[in-house]
Amino acid sequence: MTEPRPVDDSVRRAATGEGLRTVFQPVVDLRRLTVAGYEALSRFDVPGAPGPEAALGAAADLGILPELEARCLRSALARRHELPANCFLAVNVEPQSVGTRPVAEVFEDAGDLRGIVVEVTERRAMDDAAAFARTLETWRERGAKVAVDDAGAGHSGLQKILALRPEFLKLDGSLVRGIHADEAKAALVEMIGVFADRIDAWLLAEGVETLADARRLSALRVPLAQGRYLGAAGEPWEPVRLEACAALRAARASRPGALLPLVQTVRHVRAGDEASIPADVFAGIPGVAILVDAHGGPLGLIDRPVAARGARADAPPAAGQRAHRGRRPGAPPRHPRARRHPHPRRRHRRRGAGAGRGHGGAPARRPRRRPVRRPAGRVRPSGQRYGGGAGAWAAVAAVRAARPADRW
Repeated sequence: MTEPRPVDDSVRRAATGEGLRTVFQPVVDLRRLTVAGYEALSRFDVPGAPGPEAALGAAADLGILPELEARCLRSALARRHELPANCFLAVNVEPQSVGTRPVAEVFEDAGDLRGIVVEVTERRAMDDAAAFARTLETWRERGAKVAVDDAGAGHSGLQKILALRPEFLKLDGSLVRGIHADEAKAALVEMIGVFADRIDAWLLAEGVETLADARRLSALRVPLAQGRYLGAAGEPWEPVRLEACAALRAARASRPGALLPLVQTVRHVRAGDEASIPADVFAGIPGVAILVDAHGGPLGLIDRPVAARGARADAPPAAGQRAHRGRRPGAPPRHPRARRHPHPRRRHRRRGAGAGRGHGGAPARRPRRRPVRRPAGRVRPSGQRYGGGAGAWAAVAAVRAARPADRW
């Protein structure tokens, strides 16, 4: 009888919950540079335990993979109630463990699955595709979303993606690393992005480790990304790295074609201080300033000539400026009917025929009576059609006289 290998013994100990630790890695929205969700990852602190990939492979060889994944899922879902607002929690499940009893019990005990993303890894092929799809559909009915992990590697064929119709497509790290210098990878990622848009799925790039790769993914319109450069796996609910946010914002501003360099900075002038505006306020290219109230709310624009007059509406206009056509502040209100017509010589035509030129308003108009029109196509009981003339009415009178009075 052969002695068990040390690696196998450490995996058995981890399957019982010994040394199992869950870390969380942020998933970043590349457009807003905010955290959109977190992925739960398992670590084993057992002496001699291999990495997560090797541990799962050894557990599958020993036949205890469902028990190990059930332990990992319980450890991850125990922190789901502490999730920040508007964030999801992604958990990994192997295809062989989806329909097993240990994993099914974990999801049954979890109750409502809204905010949970089940990542189906693609390292190994599934055994029963029909049962696998039925189980995922049951979890979807309870609010969960499905993600296909490692898209573009392993067994992640397009036929399987079409059968699952996932809400998330995760690009494999081998497609992401070095994408800034590989046009073939960029073209493939762009093609997968178009495919994700057609099936209404979010594209997520994992394994982002450099600023150059993050910039290229942002230029390719990849919405979500995760990796050590954006945020390493560690304590729960860590934000995006500040250095990564600052670098991506600076790169976005300096990108050719960006509108930010065209924006001009405009100074603010507080209402009431128009007479004491410094001369350098209007030195910029716009030549205007924003007039704000005491709370910083915008009231309007002010330029150099208006500032020279003290920004008073009742002050005389400067040389070369047109007078304001509106009423001055404090002027008596006009009569409601004394509205100035844009064409004074034509204002009497709008008042109607017979209106005097000296009156201040238009006279009351008579309601226009519509002529009564009888439909010419209708036939009366006499067999005569409606018509407009003496001959038609004479025919009607003749019919009346010829028939008894009770018929009318």
